[in-house]
Amino acid sequence: LNPPPHPQVSPPSCEETRKAAPGPAPPPRRPEPDGVTMKSVPFKFTPDSARKIVGETKGAHLDLHSRSVSVAGVQALADVLAEAPHITGLNLYLNQLGAEGANEVKNMLIEGGGGRHLQVLNLRNNSMGVEGAKHIAEGIRSNRNLIQLNLDANGMGPKGIEAIADALRENTTLTSLGLAFNQCKDAGARALASALKSNRSLTALDVEGNNMKKASLELVEVSLSSSIRILNLSCNGISDSIGCRIAKTLLPCGKDFKNDLTAKLDEKSLAEQKGSTGVQELLLRGNRIHLKGMMALADIAEKIGLRIDLRYNTSGAEANRILYVLEILRHLPLHVLASTVMDYVPEIDYAGTRKI
Repeated sequence: LNPPPHPQVSPPSCEETRKAAPGPAPPPRRPEPDGVTMKSVPFKFTPDSARKIVGETKGAHLDLHSRSVSVAGVQALADVLAEAPHITGLNLYLNQLGAEGANEVKNMLIEGGGGRHLQVLNLRNNSMGVEGAKHIAEGIRSNRNLIQLNLDANGMGPKGIEAIADALRENTTLTSLGLAFNQCKDAGARALASALKSNRSLTALDVEGNNMKKASLELVEVSLSSSIRILNLSCNGISDSIGCRIAKTLLPCGKDFKNDLTAKLDEKSLAEQKGSTGVQELLLRGNRIHLKGMMALADIAEKIGLRIDLRYNTSGAEANRILYVLEILRHLPLHVLASTVMDYVPEIDYAGTRKI
């Protein structure tokens, strides 16, 4: 069977996938408590202005992203935050704090530190490197208040991620962790997988764009029996063969999927598996998974009730073929098909009705 011709569409970049909708959403990048009001601050944050800015902030969240906060500014901020327990969220995104600034953040988070009461902290894109990662790891190791932490795009590398992973073994409050675009590679992924075996608080982990090709399978395996509910493995160069192995890992009772990717599963196995896995949302956007892997993953995800995002893994022609094959075999409802490949097949609307 040949599907009807469809114009070629080039897959978008990884950054464009962040803005794509609908479909499962990645873990929250810069979460804010409900009803928060943000106070406008001067373009450049200085130590002298710290007390005034914090004093004028009536909401629970202090937004200082891209405000040229220096190391001295972090020190001053810590002193002032000690007197402002109503502020539980701090956004320091894009301030180029470096390793030295990360050390001051550590001092803020440890017992007795001025920011030990913070619950939400965004440190994305601050050029912390390996040494900065070690400082942050020391800060979160004993912290008992921080719930959401974003460390995306800090150039931590495998060694830095290993330090963070080691701290997760002792941390008992962190529920959401962003480590996207840190080049942690397979070594860092294995360290995280090992840490998740003992951590029982983390529910959302974002490791997008970290070039963890083979070790991503280990993260999926661990997530099935851990506290993880949302796992983002997008843009990691995951191949079609690894995609098939991930599908097999998700399969109930270890049933062999080697020769029959659309094998029927007995009702008892499905009933035991459905809803019993730890992970509930698996994001695999922008990898290198093709026809065989996508069919296996989509089929198993539907059977066990797993929300999965497979967008931007194929060219437009191949995505159209996948849709055609799956629809003919009727292995997935149309609304699942639409959310899987709708970006390449505009004739499918969100209600699941063909527009041909």
